[in-house]
Amino acid sequence: MKYGLVPQTVYPESFNSSNSGQVDALVAAKLREDALVLRKTYNKAVKRGASHEEAVAKARTIKEDQMADIYRVLAICAGTPPHPNESFVWEFRDKNNECQRIVTTPLDFARKEVCGYDVCEAIALLHDPRNEPHQLYTVQRLGNVVGGVRQVRYASAEISELKQAAISALRANTPVWFGCDVEQAASSAHGILDVDIFNYHDAFGTSVNMSKTQRLETGDLSMTHAMMLTGVHIVDGKVIRWRVENSWGPEACSKGFWCMSDSWFDANVFQVVVPRTFAPVDLVRLYDNSAAPVNELPPWDPMGALAGKMGSSQSQAMAGMLSQLAAMGFGGGATLSAGGSSSGGTATGSSATSSAASASTAARSGMSGAAATTGRSSGGASARSSRY
Repeated sequence: MKYGLVPQTVYPESFNSSNSGQVDALVAAKLREDALVLRKTYNKAVKRGASHEEAVAKARTIKEDQMADIYRVLAICAGTPPHPNESFVWEFRDKNNECQRIVTTPLDFARKEVCGYDVCEAIALLHDPRNEPHQLYTVQRLGNVVGGVRQVRYASAEISELKQAAISALRANTPVWFGCDVEQAASSAHGILDVDIFNYHDAFGTSVNMSKTQRLETGDLSMTHAMMLTGVHIVDGKVIRWRVENSWGPEACSKGFWCMSDSWFDANVFQVVVPRTFAPVDLVRLYDNSAAPVNELPPWDPMGALAGKMGSSQSQAMAGMLSQLAAMGFGGGATLSAGGSSSGGTATGSSATSSAASASTAARSGMSGAAATTGRSSGGASARSSRY
């Protein structure tokens, strides 16, 4: 993480960061207007005999002022973010209810207090039944980060391979990031994700029976949201359901968590990101093979819908844009903001010995009374972080 992380109490939500529709529309319109000005400036310079490099340099002088305007709008709405190297104090109670005090910077907090593993060592596994497994894929124009090490790529896999990788990570007490379509067969009021949650046949005498492939091909399904797997319920070697931590805060779902059936995983999950040690060896080799062919999906493909949202929420997009602009020299700096971390249980085999916090969460999700494999909470239920 380039700019760091801070607890939410250090950089709290504002009204506009939680209700960002209006400011989002303003910024989008302003950026479009700025783009027209930059094009006009470049073309005018070229017509006057300037070289391409000279015309670009002229446009960049104007861009600096434009970005200062954007930063000012976002900082007024979301608050000026702390500088990555600026010290802050965080006082909190740990899982044993003991008072703790940390004095650190956003960068050190991210590197030492939050990240338990090198994110560069993670691998993205993709399930897309429209295409062949065990191949590399990317989405055109997805790698839009200046100075990026290499193009964004996914190793395609069977859905069973995604599940096994996730289970292995959870047994090692490592939560798993995953991408899905969260609007399918969901009740946020009850915190349930289940393909059988609504009985349309009894109500209307008809139902939808398309396959995952057909739903993707017709636009009924796409990867639009990211969450964290923090637990899995296994009975006699069979996965029953998963515990999912969302980013909508503790008021949503079941105190910030979903209970997801395994059939919902099959139908609506497309991607998991795990450390390489938990992924199939052959897929890791394929993923790291720079000479391996990479299949390109078009920019509008449903597999690129999540990345195209500029983060998993508009507040993330706002924080992310602040981070980028601060890195360019506007304002005092930038940071990502995340809620405090909490610990869950550890697993042995297909059963888990959970802390009291994990056990109570599992019980609320209907996971008690049988083998539950749990990972630590990602601390993202009240997070403001940037992927933009």
